[in-house]
Amino acid sequence: MQPEDKKRRMNLTHEYMNVWHETNDYSSNHFSLNAGVILEQDKPKEGNVTTTGLDKRLWKILDRKNNVIWTTTIEWDGWQNFAIKLDYEKKYVRLKSLIANIC
Repeated sequence: MQPEDKKRRMNLTHEYMNVWHETNDYSSNHFSLNAGVILEQDKPKEGNVTTTGLDKRLWKILDRKNNVIWTTTIEWDGWQNFAIKLDYEKKYVRLKSLIANIC
């Protein structure tokens, strides 16, 4: 994600789903990268899931059931890059992030 334009700040009262990988039947996403307030239909679906990462000021990776599986703070003054590797056979997601301040 690129550095924020301070004159036009990102409105975190909205959900931003920047990246997602949809299932072949369109019923869910394998994962999604979100920020802001999570829409009601995108919140975790089970009562015992991880919701601690629902803070609107965090980048969040959600799994197929919308559990928050990874978070990091939004860096407003630099680039943030994310790498997501899916292994369908082993059923895991590998995440990497890089922050570079180029402003």
